[in-house]
Amino acid sequence: ALIPLLTWDQSFLDLWDTQAQKLRQGVAGVYVADLTTPSFVTEAVTTLTEVLAIYALSPVPAHERAADFLPVLSAAFDPLLNHCQSVATMMDTADGLVFLLNCTSALRAPLGDHEFASAHSSMYAALLAKQVESLVEGQSATVLAKLGLADCLTALREKPPDAALSTVLELHPMTLATTLRSFYNSLFTLGGPLALPLLERITNRSLRSEARAGVARRIAEAYKELYEGIKELGVAERTPEQVMTLLE
Repeated sequence: ALIPLLTWDQSFLDLWDTQAQKLRQGVAGVYVADLTTPSFVTEAVTTLTEVLAIYALSPVPAHERAADFLPVLSAAFDPLLNHCQSVATMMDTADGLVFLLNCTSALRAPLGDHEFASAHSSMYAALLAKQVESLVEGQSATVLAKLGLADCLTALREKPPDAALSTVLELHPMTLATTLRSFYNSLFTLGGPLALPLLERITNRSLRSEARAGVARRIAEAYKELYEGIKELGVAERTPEQVMTLLE
């Protein structure tokens, strides 16, 4: 690497080390209630954005840049992400996932414009995908439980093949009619179980939309499974397609 570049690298790493020390000294607790990207991350990202822009103009051959710049990313961003993960462990699981999504997307943001940082960018993209998947799974399960659909689905899946639907409490027509009526009402109610306020705290618009769409898809799939399983009772008033449209 160029000698001048080593100076900026060290400056960046020194800044990161200062912020990391603050975190280790107890700053972590400040972020438990605030799921936005903390200042120690945004400051490091701002600095790295400047380093990336200057490095992109350097005469280092293109085929050498990825390997040449990797030590900076590995030494700075990887430990920073580890600190964010440590903070997340002090939170409720769902809150921690949103916090990590915000931190990881902030760390990835400056990398996308530079080919020599593409490996790290792809690594963070894969991590974000897993975080969104975990959040969608958890939020979907919570919503389905609140709506009463989870119990109905469990009963349907565990029902002996030769048992009539009406012999299972959760699948009795009267029970189902009440549960489904409540579910249909929630599709038209603001602030109900489908409001998902936690997802609104995801700062990246694309990830926020992806998470909301993922939850809607899972709820629609669960309803479709229940609808197909209880069709013979005639208590379901809306088709899976109608429910999917309303969820969207």
